Amino acid sequence: MNSSKNPKMLAAEWQRYILEAIQKTGSVSVAQICEHCGVSSVTARTDLDAMEREGQLKRTHGGAVPVTQLVIPAVPQRVHKNACAKQAIGRKAAELVEDGETIIVGSGSTTPAFLHCLGKKRGITIITNDINGLIYTERFLPQAIPACTGGILGREYRHFAGTGGGGRVVLA
Repeated sequence: MNSSKNPKMLAAEWQRYILEAIQKTGSVSVAQICEHCGVSSVTARTDLDAMEREGQLKRTHGGAVPVTQLVIPAVPQRVHKNACAKQAIGRKAAELVEDGETIIVGSGSTTPAFLHCLGKKRGITIITNDINGLIYTERFLPQAIPACTGGILGREYRHFAGTGGGGRVVLA
């Protein structure tokens, strides 16, 4: 750690440095942050992790790179944000579902809260593109029928999209 450079630098100042460095050069390393800001590598990594959770940058081994406007944090990172509001939405949405209905449930960070509220419903069919929603329905909603939209599984967000790739099918 080189604390002689900026011994009084505040967290907001070194976070601004991180974002400016990424914007100017396309990346920033933990070593650069330590050198310029006078912080430990633990502090630098902790801040990079927090900034990634907030969608400000993308962590790499030993540093960070910029994220595009289209990058959305993965569901596990978003599911806990505004959890009380998501639970309230889930309860209200579940009130609209009648026994015996077929519902289509998308993927997203509010989906788990909604599915948790369907426990008393009987004979419903849940069609979803969300693998976590399918697994939850199969395990915890035995009175419901899980159904999948199909497509190709997007590993990062764990939902199905597209038509299956159009390649040939080989049965073994």
